[in-house]
Amino acid sequence: MEANDHSPPGHRNLPGRLNNLSTLFIARFERNGDRADIDEALSLQLQTHALLSDNPLWPSNLGSTYLHRFMFGGEMKDGDNAIAFLQKAIDLTLEGNTEEAPTRLNNMGSAMMFRFKRFGNLADINEGISHLEKAIVLVPGQHPQKHSWLNCLGSALLTRFESGKDAADIDLAISGINRSPIRR
Repeated sequence: MEANDHSPPGHRNLPGRLNNLSTLFIARFERNGDRADIDEALSLQLQTHALLSDNPLWPSNLGSTYLHRFMFGGEMKDGDNAIAFLQKAIDLTLEGNTEEAPTRLNNMGSAMMFRFKRFGNLADINEGISHLEKAIVLVPGQHPQKHSWLNCLGSALLTRFESGKDAADIDLAISGINRSPIRR
């Protein structure tokens, strides 16, 4: 399956087609668990990033694809690459479209939390919580994702509490989750 069959090199639609095809390979990987699918998705995201590396969407998608591979048995370098590309997306976002900054910060916080759960490095959970807190500060009061991000922050604080038993973490986790409205 070639994304460039209908979009030759240099065509303005090629990055979008590569990205869409990558998304399909990720969906199939999540369903069937075939490592070849996540590897193909990553290859397509790397091609997309090479074409448009200055747009924060592409390093964000590439970082998320590396994170998928890391989450499903990938190596530490996949986690490191995920975090590096997610950070690049944050940096590019903060230079331009700050409306997307909370989403990018939340994604990074979640990635750091996952890496902490996998390897137990306390610096990862601390950095993850810092990114999650920054996301909450930047998000408008009625943003539709705010409750989800507060819950994610609460979960990260609970995870850190379970690792270090600092009572302040559990109090902050309860406070954060209590600020998150329950959706019915």
